[in-house]
Amino acid sequence: MSLQIIDASQSIPSASSGSINRPVPAAPGSIILAEFGLTTVANSKVQLNAVIGYAATLGLPDVVFQIIRDTQPIFTITSSTLAVLEQSNISFNTVDLTPPIGSHAYRITAEVANGLLTGATIVGPVAFSGTVLA
Repeated sequence: MSLQIIDASQSIPSASSGSINRPVPAAPGSIILAEFGLTTVANSKVQLNAVIGYAATLGLPDVVFQIIRDTQPIFTITSSTLAVLEQSNISFNTVDLTPPIGSHAYRITAEVANGLLTGATIVGPVAFSGTVLA
């Protein structure tokens, strides 16, 4: 069975390390890092890919990244640094297996889960892409 590409999009606000400086708020606050729209059809799947660079600015933060379809979180991953002032890139992908038919906004957010005496900053790259397959 072969799959056909129905739609594709990407958001790349920062293509290299050190190209941005956006503080990550402590939970329950969050920051939108990238977003785009996709249109799905019956029996489609959405392949989502992300690469994000961040730095620990205070303590050892646990940074939670979420992919949200419209208003519903569909994927969550936590990344932790090992040293104060460490800079790290995280890359991850997921598949949205049951998107409703229609147009949807996909966004990726970040928040610091253990915000008391910890902090992080998004430093780049920030690249987020999606492909609808049916």
